[in-house]
Amino acid sequence: MWREEWYVPPRLQDITVMFGSPKFNYLPPVERVRAIDRQRLEEVILILQDIPLSMIDRSGLDFWSLIRRLTWHVPPAPVRLLTQFKSDPFEVWSWNSKIQDKSRQRAQRDWS
Repeated sequence: MWREEWYVPPRLQDITVMFGSPKFNYLPPVERVRAIDRQRLEEVILILQDIPLSMIDRSGLDFWSLIRRLTWHVPPAPVRLLTQFKSDPFEVWSWNSKIQDKSRQRAQRDWS
């Protein structure tokens, strides 16, 4: 995956190595990250435009594939949009981990 042209590896400080070592030792330029995110946002727009036509003549379990397509493509879209405006897109991509850590800390405190 790290050889794909659209792949942007995380910063080393944003990962926890569980086995071996990271297979990358570089970060692409900020403008490259923004270009990749912009391109992926344009792909989401096409998917979202196609969804209404995909719903015609569907029922029951057929909606599962439609929901799966949405959950795979749409959730990263807000982060991709924020990377266009923030000075450090790598920092924006790390927010999810930081939010999870704070949520865990709060849950542990509340349950203690």
